[in-house]
Amino acid sequence: MATWHPGEQIRRYSLGRTLVVELSGEIDLVVAPAGADFLQGTDLGSEPEVVADLRKVTFIDASGLGGLHRLYRRLRADDRRLLIVTADPFVRRLIDIAGLTALIPVEERMPAAHTCSGADAAPQRAPGPTRAR
Repeated sequence: MATWHPGEQIRRYSLGRTLVVELSGEIDLVVAPAGADFLQGTDLGSEPEVVADLRKVTFIDASGLGGLHRLYRRLRADDRRLLIVTADPFVRRLIDIAGLTALIPVEERMPAAHTCSGADAAPQRAPGPTRAR
């Protein structure tokens, strides 16, 4: 079951052995306190993998990037993994400049194994009749 945190900036849900945490809007010094439990790694369940879904994030500052780094260290200490998902080139660049891409895998799309509805998966054509040309 999904849980929305104060300000509806953070939503979390489990998919098998993965905890998916969706963040949205601007993740900055003002918003970071609302997500402090997540960013500090105290509200993470026990799944071996955590996906930080940043596809709805429009901006992230040093406090948000620092929170992701602290989260990575906390998960690593517990022998767990972190994956970041973002398609926004600006957010991706900030993550890269901060040096996080050297530590944490960053994907543009949610891996198929981590989707609820399959909405992120590439569309597949239904088999149908072929036309002779």
